[in-house]
Amino acid sequence: MPILSDSDLQDLADLASDLALTDDCTIERNSLSNNQIDSTVVEMVKALVSPPSQKFGTYENWQGNLINWTVLLPLNTNVVEGDILTIKGQRMEVQKVLTPTSYAVFDKVETSGVK
Repeated sequence: MPILSDSDLQDLADLASDLALTDDCTIERNSLSNNQIDSTVVEMVKALVSPPSQKFGTYENWQGNLINWTVLLPLNTNVVEGDILTIKGQRMEVQKVLTPTSYAVFDKVETSGVK
């Protein structure tokens, strides 16, 4: 028998979100209709952004700095790869939704900068 029920784990995740997620985050999703790309706000949540990591990259004929952030979101947030997160005026594209390896209290995504 588990020590914590699903309800207990959700209560723990809610408490962790209330205490740790301090930044407002808008999640936008692009869709194509009538040959136009429309952006729709999917959800507004609190988030926590890690300091960006910066890498210098060379890919084929392109050279430049790559900046990415790890972002924590409330558990069970409606976020998918390709979504645009706006946090503190910084727009970032979700590159990967990370799968937890144990009991999760947050959803975790890897993002890159959007110009």
